[in-house]
Amino acid sequence: MLSDYQLRQIHLDARERLADKDPAERARILEEERELRLLSYFRAVRFWQFWGPALVGLAAWVLSLLVLALSRAAAGR
Repeated sequence: MLSDYQLRQIHLDARERLADKDPAERARILEEERELRLLSYFRAVRFWQFWGPALVGLAAWVLSLLVLALSRAAAGR
């Protein structure tokens, strides 16, 4: 799996190579770049599919603790 730094480097290298290429080669390089962007997008989606429910559950738990603490504080007055 490529890191974000490696993806950025590949992107920059592709942009540098575009300057002196013919249209067919330029189209191929742009297609590679698009595939790398899709790979990065799918990595982000996979991350949120895995961690999203856990983070929502954690946020709900923290919110319930906050509501409990506030209700106890209000009842103690």
